Amino acid sequence: MEWDDLKYVLATARAGSFLGAAHLLKVTHTTVGRRIKALERDLGQPLFKRTRDGVEVTDLGRRILPTAEDIENQIRQIVLASEAETAEPEGHVRVHTAAWIIEYLLIPELPKFHEQFPKVQVFFFIDVVDAVADSTAAALSLRFDVMAKRSEVESRVADIPFSLYKMRGADDAHLKWATTHGANVALQTAGWLEGQGVPPEDVSLFASDASSLRRAIETGRYKGLVPDYLAGQSGNLVRVNKGPPDLIRRLRSITPRRSLAQPEVQAVLSWLTDTVRNSPAALR
Repeated sequence: MEWDDLKYVLATARAGSFLGAAHLLKVTHTTVGRRIKALERDLGQPLFKRTRDGVEVTDLGRRILPTAEDIENQIRQIVLASEAETAEPEGHVRVHTAAWIIEYLLIPELPKFHEQFPKVQVFFFIDVVDAVADSTAAALSLRFDVMAKRSEVESRVADIPFSLYKMRGADDAHLKWATTHGANVALQTAGWLEGQGVPPEDVSLFASDASSLRRAIETGRYKGLVPDYLAGQSGNLVRVNKGPPDLIRRLRSITPRRSLAQPEVQAVLSWLTDTVRNSPAALR
């Protein structure tokens, strides 16, 4: 298997169809289908399940995608390094994501980014699920539960462990439930609560960001799921359940296709991916 094969796998998974992948790769849909079939024949297993509406990724495909995305990011960095010799990226890029990711993971590493790309301005926008409103802006987002649209490109950034926390010394049996809330988006945290048998009416507090949720838990009146790394920054929170994390959430980058080719967006995207993936917040 070569990188050229992986490009077809990534494009098909992101587009959800051979026709969509052909649009991304600027080839015909028959070329995409032929390349995927040849690769599946070599592997001896299907990578995609054909459906009426397009394709779905199989278990083998899901195992291959993270490696393919890692290779894609490494190639992106090589391209950036070569382009830096001739054309230095410049301009402003909007980054939409959760407040705790901006405050704890990105801002501490921002000076290193600006040492390498001094002409790129980074605009941080705190939101969890809202789409990028300004269609003319160079923008991207880091999100947990929002999937990319056909006009966007999605890549895995990191897996982040979450656990159920309470205030040290508090009796969790008498604490009220608190959770993050995504308006019209079904969040994994809500699904986890449902799996624990917690009805929606038993949730007393909703917050759009884990930082607010952590502060609520620190009052000693609530319990809820927060990132293990963020809880560790408090010193006052303890896990309710022992063992492995209660929930692993996948953080993805979502970038409009119209922005992806811009050098400043490529520079920010590579920096974001490397920074979060190598941070203590990410699952090793």
